[in-house]
Amino acid sequence: MSKLVFIGLGAMGEPMAANLLKHGYEVIVTGRRSAAAVVRLQGKGARRVETLAEAGAATVFLMLPSSAEVEAVILGEQGLIETLEPGAVIVDCSTSDPASTRQLAAKLLQREIRLVDAPVTRGVKGARDGTLAFFIGGGDAEVQQVLPYLQAMGTDHFRFGAVGSGHTAKIINNMISLSTLSLLSEATYLARDAGLDIDTFYQAVMAGNGKSGTLESFGPRLSKRNYGSINFRIDLAAKDLALSQQLAARAGQPFFVSQAAYTMFQVAEKLGLAKKDIANIAEFWTSRD
Repeated sequence: MSKLVFIGLGAMGEPMAANLLKHGYEVIVTGRRSAAAVVRLQGKGARRVETLAEAGAATVFLMLPSSAEVEAVILGEQGLIETLEPGAVIVDCSTSDPASTRQLAAKLLQREIRLVDAPVTRGVKGARDGTLAFFIGGGDAEVQQVLPYLQAMGTDHFRFGAVGSGHTAKIINNMISLSTLSLLSEATYLARDAGLDIDTFYQAVMAGNGKSGTLESFGPRLSKRNYGSINFRIDLAAKDLALSQQLAARAGQPFFVSQAAYTMFQVAEKLGLAKKDIANIAEFWTSRD
């Protein structure tokens, strides 16, 4: 059975690694970051190493904030491109820039190391419950090789094509959900300002064409102005919307709605909301009450 290394043991990565352990896989973690998560995973059977060179892994999972961190882990000093053996596979579950992903894949291929992009959706709850949905890009052989591991962490697996296509699909997915959340925040403010009962308003919208998963998920929190724990930070959402604007620029067309959402998240960052959950985007409006 392959040894699996998991790098990036944050709110998403730790429960994903825990689910791999739960399914009987040998998971290796490093103590360089997230020391508390490493200890918790050791308690569940993970093996700790001090350096990646010690791991001797055939498959490495990454769950990192952005392409910059992914590039550093792969190309930096004692990075994966130097420490992994030919035939190894790196699975990037981060929401990364597709252009960077393709460039990394080309460099890794020179060392006979393959890259699969497999970003996820359904948030921290999906990571904990093992019900994530994966957006997958990569070659047939390496995708089939890592699919059993992805099945241990999620229930839905969508294959889009060559390496980089999974990240492209995930960015567009986030463009939809974050733009919808921005609009929902505006609508909530208008409804409240007009004196409508927000819970009744949401029920009415859910009964008609305005129904959406975003409203179902965020409506109760926006109604009560109780935004809950951090599931997806505003600064990371802004990063994803910036990536969507890069895709738009490459397409050579203006994308008005996602540009407006990106601007809204940028302003939210400047209002001091960067490290808060994306539900707090509603404060863009309610802070002006």
